[in-house]
Amino acid sequence: MSVGHCGDEDIADEWARWGLLAAVMPDGYAVVGSAGDVTAIVSALPADAVVSVDPVLRAVPGWEDFPDPVTVVVARLTWLAECGPDTTPSADAGCVSMPRSVPTLEFGRRILTHDNGSAADATVAALPEDLAIEALSSGRLDVFLVQLSRVLTRWADLVAGEAGDEVPGWLAGLPPGGDRHDQLGRFEADVAQLRASLWAQAQQLRQTAVTLAAIARRPRNAPS
Repeated sequence: MSVGHCGDEDIADEWARWGLLAAVMPDGYAVVGSAGDVTAIVSALPADAVVSVDPVLRAVPGWEDFPDPVTVVVARLTWLAECGPDTTPSADAGCVSMPRSVPTLEFGRRILTHDNGSAADATVAALPEDLAIEALSSGRLDVFLVQLSRVLTRWADLVAGEAGDEVPGWLAGLPPGGDRHDQLGRFEADVAQLRASLWAQAQQLRQTAVTLAAIARRPRNAPS
């Protein structure tokens, strides 16, 4: 099954027949900030209403340039494409015939800003890994490589930083060695060695990220 994020012109009419009040979800969106919000939305739906989850963290375009962005949970009315009752799903090809579209209540995370806090405008993938997948799906190899470079750089920072900070606690939780005459000294040496190894691996990730970004900037007719 897949969720459609465009062509929602008649979604309001469809949901009106299901009894979803416009006051509950104005413009087809609602920020869910409490259990009361969830109750108000769900109580307006029939028992057989389809519910889905958007796995992609989406944001308002240009959100990185605005101060104090906030991440919220939103409910959205949209269409879900699924195999019809008379079709047979295939592991490789999905539905054998044309799928049918059914209305769905979709929950997802959105990054909003104080300057433009509309959940309806939060349509841009926020994380570089999601941007990379979208770019590869649309044939934009250069954008894919740039976003992948950003992913590797971020992971390199985590490996050299936060992951390295967790080394002492991780080693302390391991079963002790058989015969350790100077356990404290060996423990400190193990910590230093593992942190150095993580730092070296982080540098390799950064170098790979630089290489991918350089490939993305290479002209199409440039020699390899």
